[in-house]
Amino acid sequence: MALLGRGALHHGREPRRRRRCDAQVNLAAAILEVCERDGANERSALIELSVDSPPTTVTYSALAERIRGAAAGLRRLGIESGDRVLVAVRPGVDLYVAVFGALAAGATVVFLDASSPRTTQARAVRAAAPRAIVAPNAVLASTWPLLAAAGVRHRLALDGDMRGAVSFGEVCGAGADAGACSAKSDEDLAFVTYTSGSTGRPKGVPRSHGLLRRQHETIQSNFPMSVDEVALVGFPMLGIHTLLVGCTAVLVPLDPRFGAAALAGALGAHHVTSVGLGPAMWREVLPLLDATSPLRLNYVGIGGAPLSIGVARDLRARFPEAACYCAYGSAEAEPIARVDIDAFLAETEAWIADPAGTPGGLPVGVPVPEVEVRIVAIDAVDPDAEVPDGWVGELVVAGPNVVDRYVGDDAATRRTKLRGTSGRIWHRTGDLGWRGADGAVRLVGRVADRLTASDGRTVDPYPVELAIDEVAGVMRSALVAHSARPYGELIVEERPGMTADAADVAETLGRFGLDVPIVRASIPLDTRIRSKIDRVRLRARREATLGGRRPTGR
Repeated sequence: MALLGRGALHHGREPRRRRRCDAQVNLAAAILEVCERDGANERSALIELSVDSPPTTVTYSALAERIRGAAAGLRRLGIESGDRVLVAVRPGVDLYVAVFGALAAGATVVFLDASSPRTTQARAVRAAAPRAIVAPNAVLASTWPLLAAAGVRHRLALDGDMRGAVSFGEVCGAGADAGACSAKSDEDLAFVTYTSGSTGRPKGVPRSHGLLRRQHETIQSNFPMSVDEVALVGFPMLGIHTLLVGCTAVLVPLDPRFGAAALAGALGAHHVTSVGLGPAMWREVLPLLDATSPLRLNYVGIGGAPLSIGVARDLRARFPEAACYCAYGSAEAEPIARVDIDAFLAETEAWIADPAGTPGGLPVGVPVPEVEVRIVAIDAVDPDAEVPDGWVGELVVAGPNVVDRYVGDDAATRRTKLRGTSGRIWHRTGDLGWRGADGAVRLVGRVADRLTASDGRTVDPYPVELAIDEVAGVMRSALVAHSARPYGELIVEERPGMTADAADVAETLGRFGLDVPIVRASIPLDTRIRSKIDRVRLRARREATLGGRRPTGR
């Protein structure tokens, strides 16, 4: 595989490739095949939750019809293989219709996060050079100057009529043709998604049709799901996996008004049997579940952020018969590893009781067979030079489901992609961790989040935060350093209605040889799925607070 060079994404269209193509490689064809197979007996459906209206149920057969209608409508507009379509639609049925309709027509889909900063949106639009955009009217209105500057030809309004735009519903409803999905090779680009930006500037992640298929196969191999499950989809990209499995999917809206109470109610109302959520959302949902309710889960998944001992303990107590696991991965590599929640609890509780002898941290388990993980020296340029077991280093990963470049960001590609002696490309995760004799990996933090204590020692945050989160009254904590406090400070967000004892917190810090200021304050989470701590925003907020300035949002 080659690194992305300048001009690899240009002129609004993917370069033509002279490769043997199989129509079934097109991800949309695989989705339609599942929809039409399972739709024939009306066994599976999408259930879309909403704040403003009752849940909407769409059968797989109806979804297939809408996808074919979208593909036909886009073709009538002149969208063809190699074009790019910008999609700024919240997770739900309309998103799947827009995305898979565009893929079926042969286009590449570029996702635009309408909640992201204007500069991020501008970079995405410029890099995409799209021929069309599908978005709600409000997003079209707010991005109109960007779209005009980029020469976007077709503006498709999700909400109906809008001056200067056409109705996406009318385009899709004009009649579906019976044409096959455009032929694609494994290497042809299907999606460009963007990282959350919680660790810095968002980066464009290219996902080919083959990569998406391999990621689905890896997830299914390591986290098997039955077609008979009713799965609550808490992570948008996992919706694709759920569709390919063919089971009923309950779609959670990315709407801050749809809170923990609504989510807890939906689990029982729709007889959900499989749930994947981030630790922050599990922490909010668990107290709202009635212990005597009939809710019984077969699978409990946790991902997207470091897991606390308290959340793991509560999940195991509430769902004793469920298969509970924590998944580790990233936008560039999904999945990387998994750990059973019982193994997670056994190791972390033993380490809290007696931390001597190991660096500690968060167990993420043995890497999945499809991905190779190496731990190398920080800032190493040679992925073949591994550190010994038990030593902390940076995780680099390689495998068929690992993204080998970024779109429109050559600097990030050069910084994070390493070439081994065999020519294989390795992705530098930015995560710090160590491997034990058992082959399992533990994470201690990120390279960007390391601190230098006042005595010159290097300190990684996860082991400290893991212990602090066990102090009564603490909901979450973050050990951060910034220009106003270069040796660090501990931010503690307390549980509602509770107060953490400052002496207990200080005593726990003392176990790590730390004597830093303790601050009671809210800790921002990433804005998309509210899963992991947004340390970039937290540092900026604290610098502004201590410097007497108003914090600036991203």
